[in-house]
Amino acid sequence: MAMRGRLATVLSVVAYSVGDVISGERLAGVFGLDAGDLGGVEFLDHVADVGRALRELEVRIVQLAYEWVVRNDAQTVGRREARRRPEGVERVVPVGSAGAEEIAEFSPATLGMRLGMTTYAARELMADATDLHHFFPQLWARVQEFEVKVSYAQHVAKCCRAANLDREQMASVDEAVAESADGRLNWTRFDELVRAATTTCDYERAREEERKRREATFARKLRGVQSGMASFMYRDTLDNITRVDASVKADAEKLAETMPEKSFDERCAIAARMRLLGETPGEGTPSGPDVVIHLHSYADPTGQDSAEEAGFSRIDTAEMVTNAWVSEVFGDDPAAKIEIRPVLDVEGLAPVDSYEIPRRHRRAVEVLFPASVFPWGGRRGPTSQIDHTIAWKTDGPTGQTGIGNLGPLSTREHRLKTHGDVDVKQPFPGIFLWRDAGGAVYLVDASGTRALRHQEPPPPRRRRPSAAELRLATHFGLHTFDVDYDAA
Repeated sequence: MAMRGRLATVLSVVAYSVGDVISGERLAGVFGLDAGDLGGVEFLDHVADVGRALRELEVRIVQLAYEWVVRNDAQTVGRREARRRPEGVERVVPVGSAGAEEIAEFSPATLGMRLGMTTYAARELMADATDLHHFFPQLWARVQEFEVKVSYAQHVAKCCRAANLDREQMASVDEAVAESADGRLNWTRFDELVRAATTTCDYERAREEERKRREATFARKLRGVQSGMASFMYRDTLDNITRVDASVKADAEKLAETMPEKSFDERCAIAARMRLLGETPGEGTPSGPDVVIHLHSYADPTGQDSAEEAGFSRIDTAEMVTNAWVSEVFGDDPAAKIEIRPVLDVEGLAPVDSYEIPRRHRRAVEVLFPASVFPWGGRRGPTSQIDHTIAWKTDGPTGQTGIGNLGPLSTREHRLKTHGDVDVKQPFPGIFLWRDAGGAVYLVDASGTRALRHQEPPPPRRRRPSAAELRLATHFGLHTFDVDYDAA
C-alpha cells in the first residue's frame, strides 16, 4: 500500500505539475487574462509570457519523466515478481541508449495514460529524458535553464540513439550542437546541424552507412492508390538523380511548345514517362544538360592527415559526405568534370552601381548566408531573392549593390520587409538587426537568430496619399495629409 501511494503521488504530480513551475498569481496572469482587452504591444508581450510558461512546463515534464525512470528501476520489478505468476511477468527492459538505465517494462504505459499519450510515446519520452540526463550535460543544463527548447534537445537524443553512438561520440555531438540549440536556427537548419554532427563524429560508421545506402538503390511502384493515381520511386546516387532531374526538366521545357495548356509539373511527369517508355519528347530526344554540384572541402590545417582518405566535404544542401564518397561517385564517372576553385574572396568584391546583382556577388551572398536573413528564416536555394537592405535608388550614392547591403529573403519575407511594419539594418556585412511592430529586436547572422532587448515601437508610418485624395485636397484647399498608417 505504501508503494502504491507513492506511485499515485508521482503520477498526480506528472499530470498536475503546473503549480510547481508557475505560481498561482503568475498562472492567473498568464492564462486568466482576457486577450481581447489588450493593446497591440501588450498582446504580443502576453503571447511571449504564454510561450515562456509553455516552455517551463515542457521542461518540467521531461524532469518528471526521468524521475519516473528512477522510481521504476530494475529493483521494482524484483519486488513485484514475488506477487506475480511466472507467465506474463513484468520484465526489465533498457531505456535510452546503451549504458543508460533499465526500467520496469510496464511503467511507460502507466505514465502514458496520465499524460494522454501512447505507450510508445511515453517510452520515447522516458528514453529522451534518460539520455539527456546521462550523455548530454551541456544540452541538459541549458534545457533546465529554459535556454533550449525541449523539442530541440529531444531531437538530438533521438538522432544519437538511432545512430547507436557511444558515450564519447554523444559527448562530441553535445559539444557541437549545445550552443546552437537555443532556437537561433529554425528546425530545418538545426536538423542539418545535428545530422552533420552525428555523421562526422565517427568516420568509419559514416563510411559504412554510405556503402549501405549506395547499395540500396531501387526503382519501384509505391503502395497505395488515391483516386486512380499511384507513385513510382527511383533511388540512386546524387549525381545520377541530379542528371535525371535536369534531363526531365529540359524535356518538360521542350514539351511546352506542343502542350502549352499543361503545367510544368504535368509536363515533367509526361517527360519522365516518355523517357522510361522509350518515347521521344518533342522533336528528338534531347541529351541530358550539364549540371553543377558544389562541394566544399576543407584541408587539414596540420597537413598530417590525408583529406582524400579521412576528410569530409559539404554539399550545398548542407549534407556532409566523406571525401572517399566524392571520389567514388565523381571520380569513377567518365561524364563528370571536376573543377577545383579557390575560396571566394568575399571581402575583395567591390560594390557596383547597378540594380542588377552580378553573378559573382550573388554567389558570394549564397556562401555568406546559408539561409534567409529574416528572423528564424529557413528558405535557401535558387528560389530565394537577393534583397537590398537599404533600398536601391536611381539617384542614390555609388556602390549601392555591395555585400554589405545584400541579403537573401523568400518572396513573402521580401514583401513583408518592403510593405510591412518591420525595419532592418545591416550595420556590418552579414549582421542584420530586425525590429518588429511591437519593438522587439532580433539579431540575425550566419549562425542563426537571437532575440535582443525590447524597444519602444517605432512611430506610425505615414502612407503616401492616393491620386484621388490629392485631387480632393486641391479642390478643398488642403495642403497636408496626416494619415496614421495603422488606421489606414
